[in-house]
Amino acid sequence: MARGIVLSTLRALLKAELRDAQETNTVLDTEYNYALANMQRDYSLAYDWNFLRHDWDLTCSAGTRYLSIPTVDTRAQSVSINFERPVHTSRLYNNLRHVIGYGIDHEHYNLYEGTSELHDPIQRWQVVTNSNESSNPDEIEVWPVPAKEQSIRFTGQRVVQALSSDLHKADLDDLLLVYFVAANYSSQREFANASYFVKRANDHLLKLRASYPIKKEPIIFGLPINGREKVKLIATA
Repeated sequence: MARGIVLSTLRALLKAELRDAQETNTVLDTEYNYALANMQRDYSLAYDWNFLRHDWDLTCSAGTRYLSIPTVDTRAQSVSINFERPVHTSRLYNNLRHVIGYGIDHEHYNLYEGTSELHDPIQRWQVVTNSNESSNPDEIEVWPVPAKEQSIRFTGQRVVQALSSDLHKADLDDLLLVYFVAANYSSQREFANASYFVKRANDHLLKLRASYPIKKEPIIFGLPINGREKVKLIATA
């Protein structure tokens, strides 16, 4: 089991599973490449993968309502936030960090509207994005519009890297991708032992997930009071 395996090796492993000709049969190479890449994208959205976790900081200037989505993380790596997975968000204001909520609705705009009313601290945010728009397609909107500079931190998974050329490296485990793609082909091609391929792929996923560290979350009760969370620690799950 390994991550960071190049696409050409993944394809060779897949051919071996399917008993495909290693050297002479290259007709389906492009199809296999797409199948492996699609499987990686699918499973990157299905679970939290600890090795894909990153933090991104966004500086919110005074009087600014819309901001560019950060594309460089806190370790100066050029990686994009995967908004298809959960993203935990907090603000840094007066040297204290607090969780902020997602979504800006009519009741918020009715309280503080646009850039004509500046208030601190930032309390909510949302993604304003449409990749087909020609101007400023991807932005973060904050509410209320801040009166002084502050920072928002996004914690979540990054988007997996491209997997389209032979030297591209897979983010996810090599056998995870190979086994599940092989399972799909075994069913499509009506292999007599197709159920074996499916079982082995699922067994490998279970073993892989079981080996990752588990973050124990505290169970808390409480209500926000004056913008602060008053909580009582009950237990650790």
